[in-house]
Amino acid sequence: MPAVSHVSQATYERLARVVAALQTPGFAGLPQGLSALVRRLWVLEADGRVELWLLTAPLALSDEQRIYALDAVLAEAFPRTSVQLQVLNPLWYGHHDPASSVPREAVEVPLRAEAYAAPDPPPS
Repeated sequence: MPAVSHVSQATYERLARVVAALQTPGFAGLPQGLSALVRRLWVLEADGRVELWLLTAPLALSDEQRIYALDAVLAEAFPRTSVQLQVLNPLWYGHHDPASSVPREAVEVPLRAEAYAAPDPPPS
């Protein structure tokens, strides 16, 4: 599992559940799951809360609202933590880069579920 600065190991491990939900076909009523719409993910732990920024492909408002179905997954993954999800939809940013809205302290995390797998044991 990759080390991530500014984010606890427990938070990073919980993000695996969120990434798994993104990969699930049919999640949020989208046939391909959210993974086809999501481009990048950042996380920041601050003052007892977790903040997530999710950069998407350009989305219609109805599809953007479906992404907030992640709230249930987030509540399960972080049961005693306040989690704030920000969807960065390029349609609302005009010529500006939506990623510029992400705080500098936030850490980008992989969107591939296999990046969260435990490392293989060394050969014996």
